[in-house]
Amino acid sequence: MWEDRLELLKKRNQDVYRAALWLESNANQFTAKIHVESVKQSWVPHITSLVNDISTKFSKFMAGVGYAGEVTLSVPEDPNTFISYGISIKVSFRDHQHLKELTAQY
Repeated sequence: MWEDRLELLKKRNQDVYRAALWLESNANQFTAKIHVESVKQSWVPHITSLVNDISTKFSKFMAGVGYAGEVTLSVPEDPNTFISYGISIKVSFRDHQHLKELTAQY
């Protein structure tokens, strides 16, 4: 009887320890996500504004030489994958042609 209670206490102690580890792990992940969001909110608006300014100037330049163009910020499906962000430059060298992304082949 005494041994049974001791075993039960040991098992509960292990369960509490596992729960504490799980809680700490999830708290760390949550803290990391909050940090990522904070970083993203501090630089994405600035980059977006800068890209919009560049696009306005690029569009004016392209219109001045008889073409059309724009610059946009490429945001990946997962906006927290910062390495996948990019700049997209789209141009049109003919009237009535849709803007097409400028690539090494175009």
